[in-house]
Amino acid sequence: MMAARPRPDDSSVIRVFFGYQVSGTGYLSSHNRQVADFFYLHGVPTKEKEMRTILSVISVAFLMTLSPCDGQQADASRQWPMYRGQFASGVLDGASLPDSFDVASGSNVRWSVEIPGLGQSSPAIWGDVLYITTAISKADNTGLKPGVFGDIASVDDTSVHEWKVYCIDKKSGRIIWERLAHTGVPTMKRHAKSSHASCSAATDGDHVVTFFGSEGLYCYSSDGELLWKKDFGRLESVFFSTRSAEWEFASSPIIYKGVVIVQVDIMNGSFVAAFDVKSGRELWKKSRDEWPGWSTPNIYTHNGRDIVVLNGYKHRGAYDFKTGEEIWKMAGGGDLPIPTPVIGKDLIYFNSAHGRVSPVYAVSKAATGDITLGDGQTSNQHVKWAL
Repeated sequence: MMAARPRPDDSSVIRVFFGYQVSGTGYLSSHNRQVADFFYLHGVPTKEKEMRTILSVISVAFLMTLSPCDGQQADASRQWPMYRGQFASGVLDGASLPDSFDVASGSNVRWSVEIPGLGQSSPAIWGDVLYITTAISKADNTGLKPGVFGDIASVDDTSVHEWKVYCIDKKSGRIIWERLAHTGVPTMKRHAKSSHASCSAATDGDHVVTFFGSEGLYCYSSDGELLWKKDFGRLESVFFSTRSAEWEFASSPIIYKGVVIVQVDIMNGSFVAAFDVKSGRELWKKSRDEWPGWSTPNIYTHNGRDIVVLNGYKHRGAYDFKTGEEIWKMAGGGDLPIPTPVIGKDLIYFNSAHGRVSPVYAVSKAATGDITLGDGQTSNQHVKWAL
């Protein structure tokens, strides 16, 4: 189970990255670098320098010199249990992994396995297994179109999809189990840069939680038994100024001390909620006055109190982990937020990188109340600085 523990300091070393594979050559996109215990590879073929053809498989390639760990009794602090690892730190220090690899030649690659469909979720890793999700459709042949472009349109596809969860042996690449979570036409359309399986799984070694947006929240045992699921209805993940621009859901769940936390920022009815990981029982749910966003929640501790922290535009803020009581809130910055809050020693860092202004904020863990900056301000009692 993910429990409170010291976080890596700023001297921690980045070891492994994931990115796109283009035309069979390993390509590490500088803007898509994330640290992990794996190299998660999307097979994106090209034609005349443009991403046009079908994204037919997801390949997972594992580097050879992984640090050992043994099953369910593995050291919890050495796992990669959620999006971007422990507390979304993006760091696993001392992993003894190679700094280079080549998928085509197999250099420093232990194994690879083809996963059907299209998915941008990251694997969650615990002990000797990893969990990954995908959305499969034989008719959705648009594929991914990465890059910098301003087209806000949705992919026009109404084919039937299968949302699946895979459990894979970390040492050999053997598929241990796969589960069909949902079948149907996607409730929401996706952007050309997105997929219908963009939320990373979360695990505590005993449970695996996956979130497919409007297609539901699912909790499996580590053996693949479906323990519970939630249907939140239509989660309208759209461009707030153009509701026809449907971009699909992407906020990943997290598990902390036996509790599942989800952040659901949508066009109408945004909320943050907590559920018991064993039973799915709702522990608390708080409404948010917020536009659609794609941020994953995080956890920090202050004076012995565990706090859920969320990025946002109209309602960036923090909630008591046990009760859901709002501790502080803040408006402003960049709209359409995607980055997850990053936890430091005494500060929490936020970035939205979109909109007319897109500052980086450093907020004190001791913040309380409404800490919104006034016009022209770059700091106050609780916002230590903004860039």
